Amino acid sequence: MTKEQFQPIQPEKELAKPSEEVPEKEEEKGPEIIWSPEAEERGLGLASQIGELKKELNLAEEQGDFEKGKEILEKLEPLIAELEEIAEKEAKKGIKYEFTPEETRKSIEEIIKEENLDIEFEIGENNEVRFKEAKEKIDQIIKIITHPNNKVNNIDLWDNDLGPEGAKSIAEALSNPNNKVNNIDLRNNNLGPEGAKSIAEALSNPNNKVNNINLWNNDLGPEGAKSIAEALSNPNNKVNNIDLEGNKLGPEDRDRIYKQIKKARPDIELRI
Repeated sequence: MTKEQFQPIQPEKELAKPSEEVPEKEEEKGPEIIWSPEAEERGLGLASQIGELKKELNLAEEQGDFEKGKEILEKLEPLIAELEEIAEKEAKKGIKYEFTPEETRKSIEEIIKEENLDIEFEIGENNEVRFKEAKEKIDQIIKIITHPNNKVNNIDLWDNDLGPEGAKSIAEALSNPNNKVNNIDLRNNNLGPEGAKSIAEALSNPNNKVNNINLWNNDLGPEGAKSIAEALSNPNNKVNNIDLEGNKLGPEDRDRIYKQIKKARPDIELRI
């Protein structure tokens, strides 16, 4: 369900006088809620009912039939309350930010200038941001993705040998309310069991927004994989897609972790 389809009734804006010029303000694009199929079906039904009742309400107001308008409002209120309740519940499961490469680039450049940072970056075709010298400049990366004005929703940290300390820094950023990271690539970073524990804590944090995470080839081992599996069972977790391949798991460990994750999250896309 899109933001436009979920549109509770708002008070009518005061009309401008003919002599007044009202500049058009471009609406800033907010995050999109990731709806489950069941919630989306119900939400669309409610939105349709609300839309029809709003038309009836407008007609009643035009005709000056205030009693009819009052009846319609009484029907509208519970429908709007239910739709907002569904949206709130679904928002806790996951939200998706959509930025253009230009929006992302501009926000990073402005933050670098404001914070007087010394870091280079590039943006890929899928709007993934890759910072140069990521391990050495991890503190600067954290400043960028936790800045309130950042528009970084896709970050590529593949093959930077971040290690457990780097994982701890990334976890702190993913737990920050200002972060907007939906997709993060942490392949081949030697995170180890301790790094996995830090990432797991972030994925269990209510401020985490990660939907897709790649943890391929990080020497997590059974202990680290277990930490991640437990995080995926946490109600604050929003991950829908995860790669845990290449993490030194024997057949029995792999089978056990797979079953543990799938039992808690049968809908998740999992590679292990």
